[in-house]
Amino acid sequence: MQQGGLADVVKHVHSTFYLSERPRLHKKIALEKHGCLDMEDLQFEAEFLTWDQASQNSFTFACHLTSTIAIRVNWDQFNPDWIASADNADLAQVMINTQHPIHIQLKNEQRWATVVEAKEEGKLFKMRTENEDTFMMKTEAQDTTTGYPTLREAI
Repeated sequence: MQQGGLADVVKHVHSTFYLSERPRLHKKIALEKHGCLDMEDLQFEAEFLTWDQASQNSFTFACHLTSTIAIRVNWDQFNPDWIASADNADLAQVMINTQHPIHIQLKNEQRWATVVEAKEEGKLFKMRTENEDTFMMKTEAQDTTTGYPTLREAI
């Protein structure tokens, strides 16, 4: 296997953001195998692995690729401190790029929805449910007319 470039990093890093049970297990295995507390530690440890050693686990491999091209990745994109302090435009872009589903009560039902569009510099979001229903949600200042929480609260 040849060493990849930025496209490989993006592919592997993007795939780690959707943490279903199987990837969570792979992440846990990678951290335990290399004696790391978090993904940032694993990035440093992965610098010393060979290509073949790193490619045995997708999380280790993603960390190895970041060290290969000398970048550092913030692996905790949904850290509560970041969500609270990020400006509206940055929060909007992350939610659109990741298509991270948000669990929200809509018309007295719990539904999953994703952000599909940001308006007014990220102050207002167009959301789409798994049934293709759309609705608008604010980033801040809860809308008392609809009863929806703010996007920051829902995340």
